[in-house]
Amino acid sequence: MKRCNTLLFYSGMFLSMLIAMPVVAKNNSVNVSCNIASDYQPGMQGQAFVFKRDNAKPNIVAIGGGRLFFDGQEAKLSANDKKVIADMESQMRRLVPQVRGIAVDSVDIAFSALIETAKAFSPGDKKLQETLAKARIESNKRVRDRDFFVNAGNTKQDATVIDATIAPIFADYIPSIVGNAVGDVVSMAFGDEAKAKEFEARMKTMEATLEKEVSSRAKALEPRLENFCKGMKQLDKTENTLSYQFPSGNALELFKVSEH
Repeated sequence: MKRCNTLLFYSGMFLSMLIAMPVVAKNNSVNVSCNIASDYQPGMQGQAFVFKRDNAKPNIVAIGGGRLFFDGQEAKLSANDKKVIADMESQMRRLVPQVRGIAVDSVDIAFSALIETAKAFSPGDKKLQETLAKARIESNKRVRDRDFFVNAGNTKQDATVIDATIAPIFADYIPSIVGNAVGDVVSMAFGDEAKAKEFEARMKTMEATLEKEVSSRAKALEPRLENFCKGMKQLDKTENTLSYQFPSGNALELFKVSEH
């Protein structure tokens, strides 16, 4: 009975540690001073910025070459509004590489933590380690190739680009690591006390190492994320100076940037 209780204790402790990893990454990451949201799905088509939505008109808004388009039509802008659109385009071009770089580094943080965990709890599972290594390369490529500069699809008020990138990666690969580790816990239940203590020490060390690594590396991104946030605030201010209104009477509002 004692050995069974020990098994349940270690199993619960291990699972709690892995499930909490995304939360650790969020709570210890950065305190961004703004919340960025949009009714549109942002992207790029060639050199033009394209914003799409389904629930209101216009459905598609595009900015490129200092011009504003909506649903296939070019907006007739005043001289001042042309300058505003040109300023917005320039600002967005500066923001794209900033947020892309933050997302790439966030991917690296997540996979570094996952790979180290897999090595610690499943040292013999080379297939899992190879899978994680390949997934790391593919995820970094997807982030680099993705046309975006604001995570508008995430509606959580406390989410950041870092959180939105790390959390899905943990969710995809933690189950595989958990499956292998639980096998080790089961084996431990039928082993001796020394083996149980060794497993406990290994788990505590890894928990502390992962928390420190994820926290410190995410913290290091703070100045860059803060700079991106300032850029988005300025972009929002620039957008608000546009006097043009769509045929519906609505003003252009691609972004909503507010203080946390």
